Amino acid sequence: MHYTMYPKGAYYKRHLDQFKTNDNRRLTFLCYLNEDWTEKDGGTLRLYTEDKQKREQAIDILPVAGRFVCFCSDLLEHEVLVCHRERYSLTGWLLNQSSELTFLKG
Repeated sequence: MHYTMYPKGAYYKRHLDQFKTNDNRRLTFLCYLNEDWTEKDGGTLRLYTEDKQKREQAIDILPVAGRFVCFCSDLLEHEVLVCHRERYSLTGWLLNQSSELTFLKG
């Protein structure tokens, strides 16, 4: 999990959260921290899905404070559109195996 801050003008190109060389990431989750966010502020999360006829659809989600989003890391391509002000979130992944973090003993 990490705290993310997109500065004004930042964006993130379309991608999957599961890496080609490492399939540990199973679920992506985001919690937005942006008070008084509006469409003109940009920074929209765009998710790409398919309808029943296999036509691509885009679903846009504004990063409004308190909004929680969760999706399969290996199935749902997504991007962050250009931010017109600083944008904050907590982003994390549920993994299918333990991470390689080590802990110090006191």
